[in-house]
Amino acid sequence: MVRFKQSVTRSLRTSKLARVKSKTLTHGTAKKRLAAVIAGLSASATPARREHYKVYGLCLDGFTSIEDAAAGVLAGHKGTLRLQDLTSLSDDAAEFLSHHEGHLHLWALRDISDRGLLTMAGRARSISWPGALTKRLKKLLSDPKDKAEAPREWVDQQIVLAHPGQKAFWRTQSYLSKHKGIPTSLFKWFTTLLPEAHLREVDLGYYKVQEMTEVAAGLLVAHRAFFEDVRSSGTRKKGQQRATKKAGDLKALGTVAARAGVSAEDALEKHRRIAELAATGNLPLVAEMLTSGDGSWLHETLLAGVEISKEGRLVPGEPLRRLGRAYIKTQYKFSNEREQAALARLFGEAVGVLALTRTSVSHQRGGAVRMEKLKSVAILPDTFAMLVEHVLRAYPALRPWNIPVTGASLVTGAAEILARYRGDLDLGDLEQLASDEAKALAKHHGELNLDGLTQVTDDVAMALAQHRGTVSIRGVKSLSSSPGYIALAKTLVRDSQEEEVLYLDALESLSAEVAAVLSRFSGRLVLASINNLPEESAAALGRHKGILEIGGLASLSTVAARAIADHKGELDFAPVTSTFLSGGSNGVTLSDATAEALSRHVGVLGLNIVSRMSGKAAAALSAHKGSISLSGLVGVSDDVAKHLSKHKGGLDLSGLEKVSETVAEFLAAYDDELLLSPKAQAAVLRARKKLDRTSTQRVDAATGRHRRLVEKSAPKQQTGKSGKKMETVSANPKTGRMGK
Repeated sequence: MVRFKQSVTRSLRTSKLARVKSKTLTHGTAKKRLAAVIAGLSASATPARREHYKVYGLCLDGFTSIEDAAAGVLAGHKGTLRLQDLTSLSDDAAEFLSHHEGHLHLWALRDISDRGLLTMAGRARSISWPGALTKRLKKLLSDPKDKAEAPREWVDQQIVLAHPGQKAFWRTQSYLSKHKGIPTSLFKWFTTLLPEAHLREVDLGYYKVQEMTEVAAGLLVAHRAFFEDVRSSGTRKKGQQRATKKAGDLKALGTVAARAGVSAEDALEKHRRIAELAATGNLPLVAEMLTSGDGSWLHETLLAGVEISKEGRLVPGEPLRRLGRAYIKTQYKFSNEREQAALARLFGEAVGVLALTRTSVSHQRGGAVRMEKLKSVAILPDTFAMLVEHVLRAYPALRPWNIPVTGASLVTGAAEILARYRGDLDLGDLEQLASDEAKALAKHHGELNLDGLTQVTDDVAMALAQHRGTVSIRGVKSLSSSPGYIALAKTLVRDSQEEEVLYLDALESLSAEVAAVLSRFSGRLVLASINNLPEESAAALGRHKGILEIGGLASLSTVAARAIADHKGELDFAPVTSTFLSGGSNGVTLSDATAEALSRHVGVLGLNIVSRMSGKAAAALSAHKGSISLSGLVGVSDDVAKHLSKHKGGLDLSGLEKVSETVAEFLAAYDDELLLSPKAQAAVLRARKKLDRTSTQRVDAATGRHRRLVEKSAPKQQTGKSGKKMETVSANPKTGRMGK
């Protein structure tokens, strides 16, 4: 065994020396080596030699090329094949080796045609070769030389399809991905080419799904290779365009800097220092520096390469992009490079607009760049105050492109600027709002979110009532009977629909006048934090038609319960679930009189706020018509369970964890839908099985007694003297007659 190891070591050393020389593996050598391996794996070989060939297989290192016939011989080998010095492979040799069964090592392979590469890729077993060949193979598979033929629907770089009609079938991205293998990115890109009639967006409540017609989906599946080629060529073209623009921007920077007597490198260094100064909390100082004094050369170097998009936004050039990257990397520590790049563009855009206010004309590609051509500007939380003070006030036609995080209060003049925004205006972080700011925001078109406000004055409420869109004030705690609050309530319920929800989560007190207005809301009305509900307010809410959810009540008077019981629709008394308040309700005791009053309600009745009740209250609720939810009950007495088991219409007792045997027996007799916790359900199932066994035993006992009675009254047979069987008959107890 020692001699074998030495010989192997000597052969490996010789193989390493032979690698520097060109050597071809011939047909004869391949046959000899393969025969040696076969002999080494035979039963007559030593165990060590067999183990060696099992592990290392056929080692043919040292050969830089191979004859086609030799490749044909090696194709019959089953096991590991090492050709780690092979640098070239012909198409025929690749065809032979593609049929080899086993792992193939070709670490030095460089010279192989595309045809041979594709042939080797079809091997059933694994192969090891340089990473450059893997990249080349991926490119061949993803971007074949033979271009796919364009479909007839592809006209002038767009898709032309007939109108689908009303009976069209629709396909989602998930369907195409699961059943047709279409990636999400390809689906989204393809939708940009389709006519609007072949696209639709379905709102599922918690997210929206985009769908395309089955005709469009079939076109994508049938001509996937063509559209992937169009997409990849467009991506390469965009990359080339970006590189060309970058070079052009830097060239323009050099020209502008030369006019000012500085180099392009000095200008970029100046921009970097400005970004670092802004990132250290001196952004107002930077804004003052850019808008005052003579800094025309600085403005022009910053604006080198800028353009104005079709939407009317400033597109930063390479100098502004670099300034933005320097600022974002210093100010924010993001791990996502794409997010960093997006924020850098937005910051560069803000600085560019600031510089453009001091430079009337900047000669760039596409003509002159002027402030008058801008329609909107992107805003970051850092640049909001700067743009309001130095730009947006001076240019009333300029709109914010997006809404930044504003904080607890607005900077001076920000309300007028934000009102220019086209779209839903989310100011949920605001905690205070002045009347003049409310008047300015009332001019906004779209949804206005002011959920962060906990209180509003009557003047603010009156101003917000003039808003022509939807207003959300989920954080407001009180709405009194003053004219402003009544007017705001009318705005909240204006043009409401049945599927809509009006959230007033934090509302603790509610006047009767405002309650009367809110009762006109057509959809679901959520008042999740009402502390006290007077009789007048309850009577007004009782006129609401739809789902009414009232939460947070510490008590409910009998008079108020009797008034609100007339509500038509689902009535739900729930614990405090508002995210605007801390803590919650521990539940209340349902009085007998209140239960009697609420039992008059018809429909779904939610009493999840109730934690305790008497047997008399349960008896009253058992007469209610409709399902009852009592998930707040953590324990019930035998008397309560007895009465609740008589209710018809469905019962929710999912808060019960432990139940006694008697309670379980009562609940087991409930013959409608019953919702319980797992532990309580197990106890009820045991009780139900026990009841079933008892019922079966009673039936069996009755059957047994009946059987005995029948046997006792059956006619008996006796044998007479003649040997014949005789029947004993008895008189009919009713008629007295004798008979069989």
